[in-house]
Amino acid sequence: MTVFRTKTICWTLTALGLVTSFCMLWRQAVLTGLWPGGSTDLFLALFGVGHGEMLESPVAVQYGLPLAGWSLIYYATLAGFLLLGHILGKDFAFEANFAAFLVSLPAFFISLFLGWVMFSGQAPFCGLCTLAHLNNLLLAFSLRRLTGRPATQLIRALISGAWYLITGKTAEPAQARWKLVGLLTVALVAHVLYQWVLIQVPSEASFNNPQRILAKYETSTEQDIPVGPDDAILG
Repeated sequence: MTVFRTKTICWTLTALGLVTSFCMLWRQAVLTGLWPGGSTDLFLALFGVGHGEMLESPVAVQYGLPLAGWSLIYYATLAGFLLLGHILGKDFAFEANFAAFLVSLPAFFISLFLGWVMFSGQAPFCGLCTLAHLNNLLLAFSLRRLTGRPATQLIRALISGAWYLITGKTAEPAQARWKLVGLLTVALVAHVLYQWVLIQVPSEASFNNPQRILAKYETSTEQDIPVGPDDAILG
C-alpha cells in the first residue's frame, strides 16, 4: 500500500468520524432541547431508535461530557495532527503521524469495550454508534501503517520523546522545540473544542430528556383547580 493511499484512507476515516460524531452530538442536543432542530426521522430511518435510547443509558456521559463530544474532540485532534504533518512536510510528518497513532490507541480499546457493552445487551444497540466504533478500529490500523516504521523503532521514538520531556536533552534541541510547539498547538485546539462542547452540551442535558419529562407528565394524576367567581376564565 502506497503512502498516498494510506494517507487518503486516514483522512477519509477521520472525516467520516468527524461527521458521525457531530451528527450524534447534534441529535443529543436536539433531543434534550439545547439546540434547535427539525425532525430526527432521518436518524430513525437509517439507524433505528437505539441512539435515542442510548442517551438514557449509563454510558451516554463519561467524565462530564457526552460520548459524542469526546468523539468529536478525538477526531478533531487526529485531523490536527494529520494536517500538521501534511503542511510541514517530511520534517514533521513522522512525529505528527506517530502522535496521531498514539492518540488512537486508547480510543481503539475504548471502542472495543463500548462495542462489547452494546452487543452484550448492557446498553441499547445503536447503529450510528456501531459505525463510529468500526471506523475507529480501522483508523487505528491505518494510522499505525502511516507511521511507516516497525514497532521497535516506534518504541525507541516513544522512549526518546519521553526522555526529552523529562530531561530536556536531545541531539537536536532547536528542532525538538519547534516540533513540540506543533504538538502543543494541536493539544490547545483540542482543549478549546472541549470547552466548546462543555458549554454547548453539558452533561446534565442527558438527564433532561424530553421523552422522560413527557412520560412523567402522562403518568401524573389530574388535579382539580379551584375557580372562584372573581377568577378570570377567558383570555
